[in-house]
Amino acid sequence: MTAIDIEKFNPKNGDKYSPNFYKWLRRHYRPEFSVVRGGEFDHLYVGEDEGWCFTGKKLMHILCKIGDPISCILNLKTKPTPVADFWKDYEERGRCAIDPSHNMRFVGDENRYQQNGDARTCRWCGTRQNLVTKTHEYQVWENQP
Repeated sequence: MTAIDIEKFNPKNGDKYSPNFYKWLRRHYRPEFSVVRGGEFDHLYVGEDEGWCFTGKKLMHILCKIGDPISCILNLKTKPTPVADFWKDYEERGRCAIDPSHNMRFVGDENRYQQNGDARTCRWCGTRQNLVTKTHEYQVWENQP
């Protein structure tokens, strides 16, 4: 595997980069690390697939600074699937590589969007979105009079 240049992900290079992810990478990153998708809820993990166990951490736990820095995760329900070109995508789009649908909130994202009426543009990656109102129909049980 090719080592990544962690300094490219320094938040000083732009708000699109996560300060917590950068700090974690500086302390724990090894060239063997990759980003994979797996587990019951198809979460993203950063670490090393050792065949019998995945050593690493759930990416959202890194971003939120939850729990131990690294652990052996034995209970993934499915074999982890590598996320192709994650490091390149993160370098280009920052945290938008983690949230391509632009539905999540991040620490320091107060200025993530430039809004103009019912339209907004992501300042981190350039994605444009329109505000849409959707109505959901549902059924409920009601008591009889």
